[in-house]
Amino acid sequence: MSFEEGLFFYLDNYAGLSAEIDDRLYPLLLPQGATLPAVVYRRISTPRMLELENSFLPHPRFQFDCFAGSFPRAKAVAEQVRLALDLYRGAMGEYTVQTVIIEDEMDIYEPETKIWHSIVDAVIWYEE
Repeated sequence: MSFEEGLFFYLDNYAGLSAEIDDRLYPLLLPQGATLPAVVYRRISTPRMLELENSFLPHPRFQFDCFAGSFPRAKAVAEQVRLALDLYRGAMGEYTVQTVIIEDEMDIYEPETKIWHSIVDAVIWYEE
């Protein structure tokens, strides 16, 4: 199982987020014609820090794009992503997460599509 699969499983089963988006959690791209609200996640980078035991501890940055038809709904979805992840410690699939740090949040309106878009950036420190 990849780390992304573990992350997907964790978020897909987080009750607050599931209540907002049902099963509309997608990797990389929002499918054309997708029902909103929905969340798209993508790995932005994966730096690795050398630990004392000469092992490398990955801490990838993930971006979570929360799409909705209104600003309050996009913010509500983003808040559930934040609540699911911020300072989380525990299992994500077969990986052990040491901590998750929310590093940035941003809001966008896309006038061409009339879609509100809230972004949550998180750095996830986990053991391989």
